[in-house]
Amino acid sequence: MKPMHVTYSTKPEYTHENTRLIRAVFEELRIKAPSGLRYMVLRHGEGRFVHIVEQNEGGPSLSDLQAFRAFQKDAGERIQGGRQPMKSRLWAPTALDSIWPKTGLEDDINHP
Repeated sequence: MKPMHVTYSTKPEYTHENTRLIRAVFEELRIKAPSGLRYMVLRHGEGRFVHIVEQNEGGPSLSDLQAFRAFQKDAGERIQGGRQPMKSRLWAPTALDSIWPKTGLEDDINHP
């Protein structure tokens, strides 16, 4: 499956709480280490977040994680301006080799 990314900004008073909830998701991922699920979050300055997820077809989902369900529970209250989900292309997979193993996405570089 191709990566999906979601971009949003938090209301200033919820940025710390949003970050805490994201860290809980990563902690559960570290403990459970589900095969076929890759997840990354980028934070731009104060309150702007980009979540990138890749899930193998038929494999585990982020929503299988209790911490992710907790993250989503009050997301509408924390986020301003809504979320923008988009299918993504990973253009520099070698830059992420140490944290994001090769998945065949490098084919997108040669065949956009």
